[in-house]
Amino acid sequence: MHNKLLNYFSRIMPLSIEEAGAIAATMTVQHYKKGAVLLKEG
Repeated sequence: MHNKLLNYFSRIMPLSIEEAGAIAATMTVQHYKKGAVLLKEG
C-alpha cells in the first residue's frame, strides 16, 4: 500500500529516497468498513 501511495506522490512531485523514506515511516494503513463516516461537519 505504501508503494502505491508513494508512486502517486512522485508523479506529482519527484521525491528523493530520503523524502520517500521519511513519508513511509510516518504512514499508517487503516481499514474502514464500507459506508463508514470519516469526516463529519461541525
